[in-house]
Amino acid sequence: MRKLEKLSNKLSRPSAQYKVALLEARRAGILKNLFVGISFCCMGLVNFSSFALAFYVGITWAVDGQIQLQDLLTTFFSVMMGSLALGQAGPQFAVLGAAQGAAASIYEVLDREPEIDSSSKLGRRDVKIKGNIEVKDIVFNYPSRPDVQVRSYLTLR
Repeated sequence: MRKLEKLSNKLSRPSAQYKVALLEARRAGILKNLFVGISFCCMGLVNFSSFALAFYVGITWAVDGQIQLQDLLTTFFSVMMGSLALGQAGPQFAVLGAAQGAAASIYEVLDREPEIDSSSKLGRRDVKIKGNIEVKDIVFNYPSRPDVQVRSYLTLR
């Protein structure tokens, strides 16, 4: 029975930490969804407001005899298509931000000075080698991600 109590006490601490982590993730999710909802509302407001403005101005001009019905429809659909394009352009700015972040890490890798200078003229170049080369248990990691193994214990002959 005591072993069960000890086990229960040991399991309750990680369980409490997990609950705290879940609460933090839930709060972050609610906040994110709130901002997504507000942004969709703003996009809808811009779209439908531009439709209403186009109809109001077009009908006013048609009643006054300043334009014909075909001009009204041309104006309306031009404004509608333009406002839809502007409304859909907003989320793409987030994609641009993500692309800038990715580009920064790529430039960091490209600007890194390699440990071996492959264009150097130093060293012997007239050496002729004959024989067999065997490589055992090679572990390979990229310099930009040393904690991730690409190849583990590779052997080549």
